[in-house]
Amino acid sequence: MSFRLNQRVAFMLLATAFLSITRRAHAADMFWSNSRGDGSGAFSSATNWSGGTPANPAPPNADDVAHFGMTELNVFPPKTYTVTFASDVTNDGIMVEDDRVTFAVNGRTFSTTGDFDNKIGTVAGQLGALTISNGTWNCIGVFDQVMVGAAASSSGVLTVSTGGRFTGQIVLSLGAVASGAGTLNVQNGGSVSTHRIAVGDDGPGAMNISSGGTVHSETVTNPSTRIGGISPAASGTVNVDGAGSAFTLAGDLLVAGDGQTGVLNIPAGGMVQSRKGIILGRGTVTVSGADSRWTNTDVVNVGGLNTGQPALLRLIDGAQMQATNTIVSAIGQVHGAGTITGSLDNSGIVAPGNSAGRLDITGNYTQSAGARLQIEIGGLTGGTQHDIMDAAGTAALGGRLELALLNGFAPTSANTFTILEASTVTGAFSNVASGQRLTTSDGLGSFRVNYGSGSPFSPSQVVLSAFQSSIVGDFDVDGDVDGRDFLVWQRGGSPNPLSTGDLALWRANFGAPSIAAGAAVPEPNAAWLAAAVVLFGPSLRAPMLPAPAHRRFRFLRPY
Repeated sequence: MSFRLNQRVAFMLLATAFLSITRRAHAADMFWSNSRGDGSGAFSSATNWSGGTPANPAPPNADDVAHFGMTELNVFPPKTYTVTFASDVTNDGIMVEDDRVTFAVNGRTFSTTGDFDNKIGTVAGQLGALTISNGTWNCIGVFDQVMVGAAASSSGVLTVSTGGRFTGQIVLSLGAVASGAGTLNVQNGGSVSTHRIAVGDDGPGAMNISSGGTVHSETVTNPSTRIGGISPAASGTVNVDGAGSAFTLAGDLLVAGDGQTGVLNIPAGGMVQSRKGIILGRGTVTVSGADSRWTNTDVVNVGGLNTGQPALLRLIDGAQMQATNTIVSAIGQVHGAGTITGSLDNSGIVAPGNSAGRLDITGNYTQSAGARLQIEIGGLTGGTQHDIMDAAGTAALGGRLELALLNGFAPTSANTFTILEASTVTGAFSNVASGQRLTTSDGLGSFRVNYGSGSPFSPSQVVLSAFQSSIVGDFDVDGDVDGRDFLVWQRGGSPNPLSTGDLALWRANFGAPSIAAGAAVPEPNAAWLAAAVVLFGPSLRAPMLPAPAHRRFRFLRPY
């Protein structure tokens, strides 16, 4: 960590020295001062500006910096106005201090030459906002940079909307300084094309792409975009929401940086395309909806550097993720219901389903020593009531299999559950061989686990069978033996339906303590047992009562 920080400091010092030599001083600072009405007016009108000189009159030209900061300190509401353009305009740079400004570019191009950092949000405790509509802001200078949230404790918002375009070979920094919050909104068909994007550079940053907005990051060196930076407050969030909304990168996408929080959400038909995806510790990527997708032309690494914090890739409701190979490291986790195009190498945790669900892999599945496959069982139907993973290629088993019952479901010994399918199954789980029993993580019961060449089922499947409750006579699998278990026996739901042997086991163990509570429960008295026979004996085939509604133990998944 310190080595990377020292590299960053050295780079910044060199860059500062270089820029101080090469950047020319701008001619003048000019200030939007149209206080008539709501402050709106034409950019080209000299009367709307102050700060010019006889030698360098308003409006700002290619050597000048345009400032928008009419809001008075501690005065509410802030100034909100529209600046209109009747022709193309070139400035050295702009500063939106604490006003809410809309550039109605009217099909024109507003250019900044880049000998000055463009800044949005420069006043502590205040919000500066710039909206580009119906035209283009083009950053054309060698040194051009756009800083959104450019002062400590400030907030900045850049919105590109309704025919607006933002272009340039620049670095777009959202949350550019520590405690400076920066947001980019690209919506209603707006588009952004830039060199590199830092979402949460040194402060909190966000990028929201919606309603057909598009963003492109052009560089192929280093990460094209980083979500979450290196300082303690440098969290980043990107949302790509809805059909037609897209975020494309020529290079790599890095989610979370040096242990800081990074979040990428792709819901409702959104699309993200990158060369390589890297989710570091404290990074989360969630793709939700059958038409939502994250496409990578190279690998996806879930976990990367071991920061001690989990890294998570989550698919919801049939979402899609594509990579040549998805590598899950020791701190990595893959959860959800959807499709992974490519192979999946698991050295961490893979948990199909969201509650219960189906995870499809178009390539091979490899589970290494120390990895875990977590399966939840909540009913008889695979993919909706219990988890299942389907690998089109080979499933090479290793590591642990972990099972948990879900939503009060009580399996019977006759039920079977296919939890993994592949073209071929090789290897073995480290904690259960084929044909052996595996206890559920809540301790309520155990299944026989069947796979490979010795399985009585298909050798290319992993199948659970022959469930047994951990407490003899606990027919409803709720961790104790009570009157409800008698009702289950009465309706034919015990391991040997309606057998006197099962009834004898229930009688012998009635009052066995709850696994969860561990408290002693009195043995049944003769009067209760006699009453049970009298009351329930004549109706042995009445419909079975539903299982208790309380929730069983579940894996702690960070949903």
